[in-house]
Parts: sequence; structure tokens; C-alpha cells
Amino acid sequence: VIDANGCAARPFRPPAHWSVSQQMITEGRFWLKVEEETRPDLLSYFRSVVDRSVGTSAYRRISSKDRKDRVPSKLMVDRVQRVENVADLREYLQRRYAMRHERGNRTLTKVDPELQVKFSYSALAGPEAENPLDENLNEAFLFHGTSFTAVEGISRDGFVLAFSGTNAGTAFGKGVYLAEDPLKCDEYTSEAPHGHEFAGLRPLLFCRVLLGNVTVSEDRDVSSEIQSIMQQKCDSLIADRKAAVGTFREFIVFDADQVYTDYILWYRRCY
Repeated sequence: VIDANGCAARPFRPPAHWSVSQQMITEGRFWLKVEEETRPDLLSYFRSVVDRSVGTSAYRRISSKDRKDRVPSKLMVDRVQRVENVADLREYLQRRYAMRHERGNRTLTKVDPELQVKFSYSALAGPEAENPLDENLNEAFLFHGTSFTAVEGISRDGFVLAFSGTNAGTAFGKGVYLAEDPLKCDEYTSEAPHGHEFAGLRPLLFCRVLLGNVTVSEDRDVSSEIQSIMQQKCDSLIADRKAAVGTFREFIVFDADQVYTDYILWYRRCY
């Protein structure tokens, strides 16, 4: 991974929750593996993370104009896949180095109110594992909902902005749309059909995200905020429809390298 000034190369270290093997070391930057987790405690933990992140949204039947069907009362995670994509994670880490360099000694304003996603990295990688998030850059875990047909491409190639909106539109411009509430992401998922490996389940991506310097808007017209991002004054947009109309906050980044998919949570709707 090249540092922000382009002068220093830092060794790539696999995250503590990856399953390091000799084959991974041999393949290096070409390593790509999507593996199902078999630990019962991990499945149980992700179920609790999703439950806590949904909070009272399901009980209150909150939905946005993008929902085309009934609001489920619960999202039940049944299977979990871990994504190990060296090339994609290298791009993400390089963007993080660059963002640190751009920030310099400036202190970024924290996301307020704080995110609903409450997550302990030690649950994934053990009590000795360091938290990989840089809170000084507003780095966080967020959710992304997608179709069962798109999930393979995202885990293999990362997010591609050219495909942005093919599943649900781009209300705030071409970007990667994420949420702290899985119920918002559920509006954009599709159920895998009979014969599919995950038949009857829907994919919810659990992602690391570099929010950086955030701009917030409660308006539908976010042209001035997007212009600030394009002029590199800000790194991401929070479209706060929760404050405006009582639905959800959406988090949008306009650089695909600011997002890395760590896990695919395959879930079913409960009514």
C-alpha cells in the first residue's frame, strides 16, 4: 500500500478476522475468497447487531418512498459470508492514507447523532484484536442492500459507480448509498430464487466506510452539498431524511474506494 505522499510503501497486513493461509500469501494481491462462516457465535452476534441497528424502526413500520412492499417486523440473519479481497482492500487502505494526508492536523466533526450501528471488532477477531477503524476519519461500519444478482460482482470487483442506481435510482447523485438502519437497506434487496445457493434469503452487505469530512442535508435538493464534495471540501454526504420526515439517514460516498465489503449477511424477512 502506497502512502499518501507516494514515497513510502507500507506492507499489506491481512485483517485479524481473515483466515490467513499459504495460498493467500502466494497469490498476494490477486487473493479473493468469499467463505461462509461456520461459527455459531458469529452468526448469533451478527443477528444481534442487525436487531440493535433496526431498533424500533420495524415496530413503528417506518418506510421511505422506495419501499414497494410490506415492512417486515424483523430481519433474521441465517447465513454469513466473509469477503477476503486483497486488491479491493488495498485500494481502500490507500484512500485512507490519502485522506489522512489531506486532513493534516485538522480535527473532523464527528457524525451527530452517533451511528446506530454498535459493533465490537473483538467479537470477530478475538479480544486481542485492535479496532481497525480510524475514528479520526469518521471511519465506520454501515450496511448496504443489494440484489442477489449484484452481490457476487460487488464482492469480486468492489463498488462500481457506473452501475450506481441500476437497482434503485440515484436520488442524491451517482454514489454508493449506505445506511445505519438495515430496514432502509431492506428496501433495495431481492430474494434469491429456488436453485440458488442462498435460496429464500436476501443479501445485506456489512461494509467499512470512510466518511471523512461529512456534509449534512435535510433537503431533497443537495446540489450545493454535492458541489462541495466534488470540490474536495467534503468526503461524504449524510442525507438526513430522519430529521426531515422521520424516516432514515442515508450515507453517500462518491468515491468507490471509500467502501470495503467485509461480510455478506444473508437474511430472511419475518412478518
